[in-house]
Parts: sequence; C-alpha cells; structure tokens
Amino acid sequence: MRLRRLIKLCKTGLKFCCFLLTFLLITERILEDGEEQSQVKTSLNKHTVVKRQPTEEVPFKVVLDEIPSQNMNKNHKDAAVFSNSTAIIPGLYRVFGFGYDIFLFSAVVGNSSAINTWDTIVIQGWEHRMFENTTFGCCIKYKSGDMISVNMTRKYHWAYRDKVSMPVKQYLCPNPRYKLNDLPVAVTISGHTKQTACHRRFNWYLEPYFARAHKEEIAVCTKMVYGSVSADDILSWFEIHRRLGVNKVLTYSYNLNPEAAKVLQYYESQGLVETFSFRLPKASRGRKVSQVGVKNMQAWNDEQIPVFDCLEKLKGYKYLAVIDMDEYLIPKEVKTWPQLFDNLWKVRPWAAGYTFLVHLHITSWGVTNNSSRFTVGKYINRTAALVDRVKHVTRPDRLGIGGLSTHMYTPNWEKKYKRFQAKESEATIHHFRACRKDWEKRASNKTCMKIARITDTSLVDILSPIEEDIVKLKASISDHS
Repeated sequence: MRLRRLIKLCKTGLKFCCFLLTFLLITERILEDGEEQSQVKTSLNKHTVVKRQPTEEVPFKVVLDEIPSQNMNKNHKDAAVFSNSTAIIPGLYRVFGFGYDIFLFSAVVGNSSAINTWDTIVIQGWEHRMFENTTFGCCIKYKSGDMISVNMTRKYHWAYRDKVSMPVKQYLCPNPRYKLNDLPVAVTISGHTKQTACHRRFNWYLEPYFARAHKEEIAVCTKMVYGSVSADDILSWFEIHRRLGVNKVLTYSYNLNPEAAKVLQYYESQGLVETFSFRLPKASRGRKVSQVGVKNMQAWNDEQIPVFDCLEKLKGYKYLAVIDMDEYLIPKEVKTWPQLFDNLWKVRPWAAGYTFLVHLHITSWGVTNNSSRFTVGKYINRTAALVDRVKHVTRPDRLGIGGLSTHMYTPNWEKKYKRFQAKESEATIHHFRACRKDWEKRASNKTCMKIARITDTSLVDILSPIEEDIVKLKASISDHS
C-alpha cells in the first residue's frame, strides 16, 4: 500500500516538474519576442521595413551550428543580447525553423559604384531546393544599435541548382543607411518581409566583411587548402607568386594539418593572405554528409561558396585570379603578372577576363630533377598546352552578379564586356597533379602515361635562385611556432 502511494506521489511530482519547465520556456519566449519587437524600425527611405506584431509567430532564427573552440565566448549564452560592444561568434550558421535546410556562410558589404559606398550586402549560403521560389528579407543590425528589415533585391542561383539537394545561393540585400555613416555590424536573412522578425541574439547573425578598394593591386582566390597538403608546397607557391607580383591571397582552410597551418599563419602575419575557416552543412533531406576534395556534384557545388565569397571580398582589386595551390600561372614574354595583365588589357581594353591553357606536370611520371626538394622543382616534365580545367584572371568589377566559378566567369554583358583566351605564347598555367583515374579508363585520352612529355624548366628557373631562402624560411617558421 505504501509502495503504491509512493509511486503515485512520484508521478504527481514529475507532472508538476514538466508543467514548471513548460511555463519557464514559454516565459523566456515571450521575453525574447518583446526584445525583438522593441528593436524593429517601422520605416526607412523607400525600402520596405516591417514591424513585427507581438501576436505573430517568430518564423525564423539563425542559430550558430558550429563554434570554433579557440574563438568561442564561454559566456555567449549569457551575453547573447546585442550591445554595441558585442563580438559575434564566428562559425557556420543555420536558419532555425528550416532544420538543416538553410545554412549561411558569410556576409560582405560592398559598393555598387565608385559613388555609392557600402550600399550593398551579399550573403553566401546553402539552401534546400524546396525553397527555390521562397522570398526572404534581410535583417541588419547597425553600429548605432538600430535594427531594420528590408526587402531582398535578388536571390542568385548557381549552375548546379537542379543537380544537388542543397545548391549554393547568394542573397543580395540593400543597405538603406549607406549615406548615414551608420555601418552594419550584423546581418542575416529573415522570413518574407510581410512577417519578418529581427532577433536581438547576436549568435543568430553574421558579422559582415567590408570589401575595400585596391585598384592597382592583384589578388588570388585559391578556394580551399585542406588535409595533408605539404607545407613545402604552400611555401614554394607563396614565394613564387609573391615574386610574380601578387598582393593578396584569400584561402579557406578545412581540416588542415598543423605544419601547413603554421605556414598560412606566417603569411597572415605578413599581410599577404587572409584565411577563413570553411565548414560544411550537416546532412539534410536528400543531402548526405559532404566532404571536401571528393569528386561529385555536391562537393563541386560546395566549392562554389568560397568562389562567391572571394569575388565579393576582392571586387575592389584591379585583377583577380582563381587558381589552386598546385597551379602556377607563368608569363612567357614578361617576368611579372602586372606586366602580363596590363599588356593583355592594353590589347583588349573591353575584356572582362582571360582564360589560360594548362600544362599538366603529372607526378605519377616520377621525379625528373633530384636536385630540388620542392614539387615544382622535382617534376619538370609536362604535357603540351591543354584545355583541361582551364583557369582565369578577371577584372572583378566587370563581372555579372555571381559571375565567377572555378573554371568559368560571366562578363557584365550589358556593359559590353567580353571574355578571351590568352595565347600559349603569352602565358600558361602549370598544374602539378597525379594521374586521374578516368584518364586510364578512356582509350581516346592518353593524357596520363602515354602522352608525349616535354621538359620544361621555366618554374625551376624561378625557384632555383630562391630555394635555399625558402628552406631557411621554413626552419624559421618552425622555430618561432
């Protein structure tokens, strides 16, 4: 009898605890709703700005999905309410309310012209195909403390939109306050502007990057550097391209080995490179857990995120090259990139960009120069110039919206800009890589083991005078770290 009473008492206590927990959660939600409502402005210039009613359901939140431990604010849950001094936690953000169906990677504030400064905001992210026709708004938090929502001007769809479950997107938003010297400090997408709610929780927003003008400089987007890539190869790549005239490199690290990471940190300290951490969305409907470096549609789609991000961040540079860290663009008639590019654009002033043919240095052929310790010095045999995954250099301010990918670019056709291919006698790309499996399977493609091999010392000629200095630099980097 006593046992039955005890069991009944425990059940009653459990029910009371569940009721109390539910009450506390509802109370917290009401407080959050009140905070959100208090921060939304009712109107601004010609853009639609919507005030959320207290009775409306909160449609979307942006939640930090992954937080790098070295950058994590240990008290971020307690310090989550916006203040003018709040630092946003870096990471990959997902839009709450969509499960794992929308992720945001970055936001870039840029200029639509030389007259209008910081008047555009472009967000890069992944979006499930089921939201293809969904319209979003943009929530912007300003340095003054004001928060507004505006209509999104455009959602840009990349070429793989019908080939994968989570195609990459760009969301274009206006910055209505660009003339007021009130800079954005946090940005996110929100629901359709008829029901927009702008939250005050800073870990639901992206910290924007401000793209600045460098009109006489050359930048490179290397996309991703990951895994077991050799520190020696990164060193030789940077030292050769620095001497060729490169001013800035943007790269995205993913599970990078410690030795290579130290090299990137050194070049960051020198101001030559900016490195951003790359993260992948989690599995969602129709999407498996993705990986960097594999050869499939989803992986190629994911690699477009760094290219989109590079283009927006580097639009202020005179020239922008998209090449990987196993590729070297080598001029033949001149010594440096500035000379090469200025000559190319002097011939065709209306060019938006140039593609370059590729020489493949197949490492599967074996070492042909034992006097060098670096890949670019060891493998001096190459193929003839091929149209194999060509790369390009562009004038980024002459491209269309979203007009850049790994192997292609789209000029701003409305302004009559065009694309061209550089002659082999002007410059080519030297790509160092092992045999591809599909080459061996194709009877008509003898690129791997049977194609003619040409000895080419053009990279050795650049590397040899500086090789000992690079070796010493590596030792210095290791000692200081």
